Amino acid sequence: MKKTVCDYEDVICAIEKYYPKGFCYEDIQYKESVEYIRFKKLLENGKLRAEKDKFFRKAIKSVFEEYYVQNHIHTPPYPSLHYSVLLKKDQDIMDDDIELIKILGGERYDLEIFISLIFPCCYFYTNKTTYIPQNNLPREQWSFSTHSANYKLDDKSVIALQETFEKNNIYVLSPEIIHKKVPNISTELLSSEELQVEIFHCLFSDIVTDYY
Repeated sequence: MKKTVCDYEDVICAIEKYYPKGFCYEDIQYKESVEYIRFKKLLENGKLRAEKDKFFRKAIKSVFEEYYVQNHIHTPPYPSLHYSVLLKKDQDIMDDDIELIKILGGERYDLEIFISLIFPCCYFYTNKTTYIPQNNLPREQWSFSTHSANYKLDDKSVIALQETFEKNNIYVLSPEIIHKKVPNISTELLSSEELQVEIFHCLFSDIVTDYY
């Protein structure tokens, strides 16, 4: 039987196949390394990304039939797939974020789902956006915070999502794992010298810095 919890060592071993150890991103040795060349090929593999996107978007939608599921296409691409589930039943995404959050009563909740292309794992958490219009303050205010996956959702939905991934041999990582530091590895935006790099950054994105 496949284990449903992965070890820190397994994750680090996978990361080290795509990120060279001991070099800054600007170093020529970094750019010429086997690991970085492998990483670039992964990012540029549009066929792989499209196949996995088709599969996982359908899997996520099977759990959240009454919710809008948004597929994010990032440029430059992340080493992951990224989806947001708007946690308001039967509410579409609108072109105007202000109008949408007004309809939502000034508070918006999204379940952020990341699926790694480096290692068979995923992570999800809740992003909360709060909006206070200008007529209540000298100027409008936006605030953002991140929370656990079941912060807004009921446990049943979170468990259903987790089971959907696990039956497809995808590990669901814990907050404890994704916040662990990755020693001696730098990414394009984060430096190993300042101990900035965490597992999340390597597996999913080094652009996203605020996650639960």
